[in-house]
Amino acid sequence: MLHSLGIDRGRTGDREISVNFFSGAPQMGMSTPVIGQYVSLPSSGLTFRKLFLPRAAKNVRQQVITEELSYSLPFPLTEAHYGAVESGEEAWVTVAADSVVQPIKDLYPKAHLEAEPLCYLRAAKAAGISQALVVDFGASKTVFCGIENGQVGTVRVMLRGGEALTQQLADELQLSPQDAELRKCEEGVEHPTVRRFFQELVEEALLPSPLPYRRVLICGGGSATHGLLRLLARIWGDDVDVEPFPLPGMLMPTEHVVAYGAALAGRPKAPRLQMQHSFSQLGRSGGPISLAPIVFTIILMTLMVLGLEIRMAGAKNREQALKTSLASAVSPILPDAENVAQEDLVKTLREQLRRQREVQSSSPSRLMNTLGQSSNSVTAKKDAKLMSIIFDKQILKLEGQAVDLKQSEDIRNSLEKVLENVDQSKTRPAPNGTIFFQIEGQIPKS
Repeated sequence: MLHSLGIDRGRTGDREISVNFFSGAPQMGMSTPVIGQYVSLPSSGLTFRKLFLPRAAKNVRQQVITEELSYSLPFPLTEAHYGAVESGEEAWVTVAADSVVQPIKDLYPKAHLEAEPLCYLRAAKAAGISQALVVDFGASKTVFCGIENGQVGTVRVMLRGGEALTQQLADELQLSPQDAELRKCEEGVEHPTVRRFFQELVEEALLPSPLPYRRVLICGGGSATHGLLRLLARIWGDDVDVEPFPLPGMLMPTEHVVAYGAALAGRPKAPRLQMQHSFSQLGRSGGPISLAPIVFTIILMTLMVLGLEIRMAGAKNREQALKTSLASAVSPILPDAENVAQEDLVKTLREQLRRQREVQSSSPSRLMNTLGQSSNSVTAKKDAKLMSIIFDKQILKLEGQAVDLKQSEDIRNSLEKVLENVDQSKTRPAPNGTIFFQIEGQIPKS
């Protein structure tokens, strides 16, 4: 059967647990064949973030995570390993400095890196628990990890553990570390210093009151301290059940919780976090599989190029058809239009149009029509007289007499409907009390 191996590098020694790939009881040590190794990174060397993500493609969501971390970390992101477990619009992100990760990678170069809180989560879910507070009393640290709705919630790490308590007893009682450790194990929380130490740990964790969890699972070497379960039950009240972390088989909550949870990362659909330098490396296994995106991209680009070439060919055919239609339309004035360059063809057509307009504007029929309309604009006014009409270089000049200035202005307005650029160049009183006027304008070009 295939197995995955979980490794917990504890302060008091490494622990290894193997689990079957699909089901079955765990085993202490390495069971072969092993398809994956998972090493837990201690919570004391990790930084956690919970980020809200947009509903977008995976690469966009990963880019959002990267940018958020770049602004909020106390060290450059290029000097860290990081990864995320996404759930809906949230991401639980874990970051570890390279100085924390590299020593472990040197020892286990082929192992996947996992965050310690995820190990608690997987071990709890394997026991059917989705809501609880896990308290890991270790040798060098104490971890408070909330499990909320089957996900990692609050994580608090206190950098004090069993070693600090032993040293405190040794200093107070003037004992050697060995004798102080023996005294701690014999008396447990009955000793005032031991009791005060655990009470201070709970207070410094700044947990909500009342505690929002109905179950507290304790583990780690310090969880075996005599009387600790009763002390924690008194601190958190009768509504909270304090119990050792439930584990299958021969596994002990004082030693194997983290290693067991790390091994469970190898099972299908287990929440896992592979710490990498870049999100673009997540899930990359090398070999032929890593070539799949490249091959897919090449195929996609080839199809795009073929599509563009087909469209270009269609556009060229339509362009040629339009040129043929244009040549046929202008053949009466340009018989050889198909062999004329496009720019020259446009210039020739514009010149032909200009000449045609000049001919039309100076044709006798058009000129006579304009003269008649201009004359009528004057004589249609009561008592107005048209004395002369002069036509020179497309300019038409009209001279006459109006009853008064207002009538002279009315005549000019009427001529604006017949001529272009109308100008009343002269206006003066006549001896008989009328107004002499001279108005000129251009013959319209079209």
